[in-house]
Amino acid sequence: MVNTRKFWEESWEKHPQDLTNTYAHLLLDITDKSALYVGCGYIMYDIGILKPGYFIGLDIAKKPLDLSRETSYADGFVLGNGNNLPFKTDSFDVAFSIDTFTYTNNFYDILKEMKRVVRERIVFTVCHLNDAILYTGDNYVQEEYSNAFHTENHDIFFFTENNIKKLLSDLGLKPLEILTLTKGEVANFMPSVDGEPVYVPNGNVKEQIFVEAKKL
Repeated sequence: MVNTRKFWEESWEKHPQDLTNTYAHLLLDITDKSALYVGCGYIMYDIGILKPGYFIGLDIAKKPLDLSRETSYADGFVLGNGNNLPFKTDSFDVAFSIDTFTYTNNFYDILKEMKRVVRERIVFTVCHLNDAILYTGDNYVQEEYSNAFHTENHDIFFFTENNIKKLLSDLGLKPLEILTLTKGEVANFMPSVDGEPVYVPNGNVKEQIFVEAKKL
């Protein structure tokens, strides 16, 4: 497995402009809520447009947090690991993570921690496993909750809606919405640690699944 912290530090250093996710925030409602953004990366826009009551961004890499402090509003940016969140139980109304689980195999533990620190709900997106990916993925491995492609630089994890339903059920979370974002709604590249985006021939590859779940 890849050294997660090393991978992200190198990736953010090489091409920060390619590692920003904003589309999912159009579906995210944190108005007047206390919110934790796990794996926030470099937030290149004013998080204030979402009108949170209180907002904390957390990332495993220092570089994107330094960049975010220069460009975006937050009540705080915290360097930390998603599978051991440095917050007390029930600290936030909402915890969310955008595309973080594409590049980590410990997403179950991270979601378990996100569940612990929230009072209400969890929101996250993951890469959708579709026919284009099955066609181009020659190092495909079926795992319990996801489908992994092992590459030279990092492992990429993809999901189906059935994967998500099982994952939520095992975590004791009630699904509120599971929505697949289709072609044209998501960028079609994958980051690479050599500094160049990796383009896949089929433009429909990096579809996303938007998930909102309630803490029971």
